[in-house]
Amino acid sequence: RFVRGFSSLMHCDKPTVVKIHGYCVAGGTDIALHADQVIAAADAKIGYPPTRVWGVPAAGLWAHRLGDQRAKRLLLTGDSITGAQAAEWGLAIEAPEPA
Repeated sequence: RFVRGFSSLMHCDKPTVVKIHGYCVAGGTDIALHADQVIAAADAKIGYPPTRVWGVPAAGLWAHRLGDQRAKRLLLTGDSITGAQAAEWGLAIEAPEPA
């Protein structure tokens, strides 16, 4: 049910942009992965900690957006990355320093 709702962002008639500030975890990352563009503050924390317990509903999108190896690193460990790292890895289009 949730994945269907998140995927509606991908099929929306208008472009979707996500702005990440602070923590973006679990369902927040699902929303970000389904958006057309992601802008993350350089110090934002992005990850999916619940993967340690019950897996990830949108695992395929992690691989699609980050590539297999980087997705596996995050999804097998539950680690998080910063917004700056997300921009380096291609998940975010930019990672400005917070004001």
